[in-house]
Amino acid sequence: KKSGIWKKIIAVIVVICMCGGTGFGGGLLAIKLSGNGAVTQNIKISGDTESLNAASAIAAKAMPSVVGISTVSQEYYQTIFGLQQGTLQGVGTGIIVDEAGYILTNAHVIETNGTTANKITVDLYNGDTYDGTVLWSGSDQNLDLAIVKINADGLTAAELGDSDKVNIGDYAIAIGNPLGLELERSVSQGIISGLNRTITATDGNTSSRMEGLIQTDASINSGNSGGPLINSKGQV
Repeated sequence: KKSGIWKKIIAVIVVICMCGGTGFGGGLLAIKLSGNGAVTQNIKISGDTESLNAASAIAAKAMPSVVGISTVSQEYYQTIFGLQQGTLQGVGTGIIVDEAGYILTNAHVIETNGTTANKITVDLYNGDTYDGTVLWSGSDQNLDLAIVKINADGLTAAELGDSDKVNIGDYAIAIGNPLGLELERSVSQGIISGLNRTITATDGNTSSRMEGLIQTDASINSGNSGGPLINSKGQV
């Protein structure tokens, strides 16, 4: 009986140590992820103990490819005094897909009611700011993509993955500018919650049916539009 009691006590101690984040349990998981090609990073915890933190390494790899996009549009609205003109400002996110200054974003980030913004400003990771020009915007509402060009080169392009290889339960990180550039390049993490989802999107005037979507439980807010969803390898 004494032997059995001591075995239980030792087992409890081991479980507590693993759950306490000493690096043992987490280290085993990270090693498996690394063996599968995931991005990992060694972080010193205390003494000779090390832990592998995938989230910080993925963010460090992808962050330089994420940009902030600010827009200024002119809008006209009817009042009792006649037709009035106002200014509408918007904020979104984009991904550098070519080092020569080509940026992928959502069409609704750079458009208002189907009209391209009058001014587009792109904020880079290093703090530099450029005027952006829309080279292409998907006319198909089901696509909702656009390409913005800035006059810069030598940029860090994001590494693109293969969405056909995504599985439910895969690790996922989102990077973007939720609620404005004051919270630029915020990182949230989660998993792939579902595949091939279908929703009906509307801008208040027209609606469209979007199919083949990837669902995640990573926190996403207004301003994240155009930003990347990233896998454990740091790929978009």
